[in-house]
Amino acid sequence: MTKLSAVALSVKAEGSLRKLRIKGSLITHGPDVAPLELQGGNESLQVEDEAIALGQENAGSQSTKTN
Repeated sequence: MTKLSAVALSVKAEGSLRKLRIKGSLITHGPDVAPLELQGGNESLQVEDEAIALGQENAGSQSTKTN
């Protein structure tokens, strides 16, 4: 069985994102749940505050400021 990772917002290599604006933060609370994964193309991505993983199993809290 393959264990898949959990990601709140994911754009895979085959996908693309034209425009996304998050007014506030992108926050995850589950163990080992990443807030953001971008492998595909994107024209415009804006997170007004931050993307942060707060889950207990994460190797410390990870925060990414995106402005």
